[in-house]
Amino acid sequence: MSPPPKSTLGKQLEYLFATASTGAAAHFVVALATWAVLSARMTGDDRVAVNAMLALLTVASLAMWALARRFRRSKLDDAKLLQGFADAHSAIVLFGALVWGMAAFLTVDKSVEVRAFYTLAWAGASMGAVSSQHSSLRSCLISIWGSNPFVAWVYAASIPSFEGDAIAAMILTFGVLLSVLAVRNNRFVRENLQLNQTLSRQLLELEELSHRLAFEQQRAEASERSKSRLMAQASHDFRQPVHAIGIMAECLRDNLTQTENLEMIKRIETSVAALSGMFKSFLDYYALEAGRMHAEQQPLSLQSLLSDLQDDADEMAQGSETVVRVLSNRAWVLSDASMLGAMLRNLVSNAIKYGHGGVLVGCRRRNGALAIEVYDNGRGLNDAEQMDIFDEFVRVVDQQRPTRDGIGLGLSITRRMAELLGLRIRVRSRLGHGSCFSIEGLTLVAPADEPSTGDWRALASVASGKPIQVVEDDDDARQAMAELLQRWGYAVAASADTQGIDAWPLDAVLIVNQSRRETGSGLDVARDWLARGGRHAVLTTGLVDADLRQACQDLGVTLLIKPVAPAQLRSLLLSFERQ
Repeated sequence: MSPPPKSTLGKQLEYLFATASTGAAAHFVVALATWAVLSARMTGDDRVAVNAMLALLTVASLAMWALARRFRRSKLDDAKLLQGFADAHSAIVLFGALVWGMAAFLTVDKSVEVRAFYTLAWAGASMGAVSSQHSSLRSCLISIWGSNPFVAWVYAASIPSFEGDAIAAMILTFGVLLSVLAVRNNRFVRENLQLNQTLSRQLLELEELSHRLAFEQQRAEASERSKSRLMAQASHDFRQPVHAIGIMAECLRDNLTQTENLEMIKRIETSVAALSGMFKSFLDYYALEAGRMHAEQQPLSLQSLLSDLQDDADEMAQGSETVVRVLSNRAWVLSDASMLGAMLRNLVSNAIKYGHGGVLVGCRRRNGALAIEVYDNGRGLNDAEQMDIFDEFVRVVDQQRPTRDGIGLGLSITRRMAELLGLRIRVRSRLGHGSCFSIEGLTLVAPADEPSTGDWRALASVASGKPIQVVEDDDDARQAMAELLQRWGYAVAASADTQGIDAWPLDAVLIVNQSRRETGSGLDVARDWLARGGRHAVLTTGLVDADLRQACQDLGVTLLIKPVAPAQLRSLLLSFERQ
């Protein structure tokens, strides 16, 4: 941090004594030249007086030089000491001015040349005083008026005529003009010093503000890191039990046959789905707010995306009278599969909630790009609702079909994701005629090579018997997952760690949780498994992390975010079977 600004007096004295030594030397030279001219024209007592003048002016020059040197060696943090230097300077200046004024009487009866030379020497000394001493107005005025009246009086007395009075008046006018110049220069110095002090204070304030901002930034960054750790842990802790409940509910469905029990399981699954959706919306919203969600755009098959969307929509529509129809499209677009899929699921989920019987999803080409549109035949939206629908925590209330699902973040998240992908979200609606939400601006690209998937749904009822190795550290989730997979006809081995990994069959599907363990994270286990020759590895996690997603993509590991829907898991396993 910079030192505090010095006082105005201290800075004035710094300017004053900065040239004091040079001024003292110049003063001595002028005095010596004046002595040489005067002593050559004088004899007797006058010569003694001239010698005395030179001696006194030499004393004044030496005293000023010594004072300037003492000032440079002193600590200027004492106000009394500063005032003492100012008083001493003024005293030396007064002494020298009086000597110059008294010496003027030596030229009274001398020739015009001698008087003129002395006058020029005195005038030069006075002008030099204004130049070097204007930062101290008192010393400057003393230097002018300590000698000016004497010189004027000499001319008025030695020339008893109008010319003598005129010259005297001119000398007094010269003193006035020098005084005005001294006042103006001193004012300029003081204003400059005040400006410097103001700038110094502002600089200090800016530095203090900068330190405070840096401190607050460090606190904010520490708080953000703490919140990130908290949200990461909360994400895992929230998703894990919901994931386990969903798996266990699917297992119970196969065991219960009574209608009322099946209805209870249906209500449990509905509640789990709603809770899962709220958790996902909340955590996605936090990731967007914190800037932790990044788009990774690459060629994407709409056929595959829309097929998965149809499966998800059928599951979301279970228990309702809504029928969702997703029209296929073989186009390829440049986008982020995960984010685009999440946006479409949000739109379809809203359409199912507020639609009255039917939802249609289709694609349309516009201006060389592609748009995906979601139609519903619900009550529609008025103009005010269309303006607010994409704001945070806004929920449209349908009196005919009241619902408590959701927290009003789905469309806001969809809009924020669209901005990350460079897309537009539009809504067209009319009360009583339903609504159409569209994702516009998808860039069409050439198809990329992809493996043939076949009809996986046709295999849904076939028990493959393919071995599956489950590594899950949560007891409830592990037991529920093993039971569900066994009911689907898979040979399952479940464990909390990787003990006995060397004995696992390489044709097995590895399903491993990301949680840390002694042998490393779930991603480390999957990496080792693939390195040993395993073909399929699935990583489940409750943490949404862009780096983890990219790492899985690079390794060829399938990433599933908890809670994992049973239908999503079964579709994935059937895809492995088809491959």
